[in-house]
Amino acid sequence: MSAVAEDLVQKEQFRQVFHKCLTHLPETMANLFILRVVDGLTNEDCCKILNIATINQLYVALSRTRMKLGLCLETHWIDKA
Repeated sequence: MSAVAEDLVQKEQFRQVFHKCLTHLPETMANLFILRVVDGLTNEDCCKILNIATINQLYVALSRTRMKLGLCLETHWIDKA
């Protein structure tokens, strides 16, 4: 297999693992990650959409979300690499 093909396979495998990890998060956490990180919405917009009272609560929730995603990826992707 060529290096380009191998790279494409690895990217697709990572995308599948990432999607699996994202779907196993609580719904609010997954939505927060998608809105803030993927879609690039502002902190204020994320708070309004998700009914988060303060920016500080958003930061805490986003930090916890990133930690959970990181642990899932570490378990299901990095350990297999």
